[in-house]
Amino acid sequence: MSALEEQVINIFNKLFDELKGEFAQPSEINSPWMTEIQLAEYWQLRNKDGELTVHSIRKWTTRPDNPLPCGNLGEIRRYHKDDVDRWAREEAERQRKANKQKGRNGLPAIGD
Repeated sequence: MSALEEQVINIFNKLFDELKGEFAQPSEINSPWMTEIQLAEYWQLRNKDGELTVHSIRKWTTRPDNPLPCGNLGEIRRYHKDDVDRWAREEAERQRKANKQKGRNGLPAIGD
């Protein structure tokens, strides 16, 4: 192996070590703060091809009513596990109440 090849390998290894925290599995997360990708893995958000997707996370974070809570570190959003767990429970309850107010066909239920 040439000296140039060794330098390239060392550069890639350092880059990999720096980036692997961005793609850590939830079981490897030691901090309660998660990136969008880590939150998508935690919530098992996958598209029809089985790939992780952060589209819904971004949509929920930017909606005007009851947004998904996050903190920003510069331009990088971080999501606190306790906050997103609480939000998910509250959102599920909001959805249940909204669906209860509608009939099966989307019209208001009789007697409501």
